[in-house]
Amino acid sequence: MDLDKELADIQKMVSSGIVPSGSRLKEYLWACYQKGEFDSRRDDIIISLAEICGLEESLAKESDPALREA
Repeated sequence: MDLDKELADIQKMVSSGIVPSGSRLKEYLWACYQKGEFDSRRDDIIISLAEICGLEESLAKESDPALREA
């Protein structure tokens, strides 16, 4: 998985008002961990998760259980 591209795709979805699936987010987090890049990407991950939660709040949508796990 190209981590930079995947994060950019997730961020584009959120910017377009689309909530990415929790499964996709968990896969991205797992890939970061497996490649030893979780710590270096932590800030971007937290910002993305906060933006996703804000989008869900604005849509009055309940969070996907997989997103909560992430």
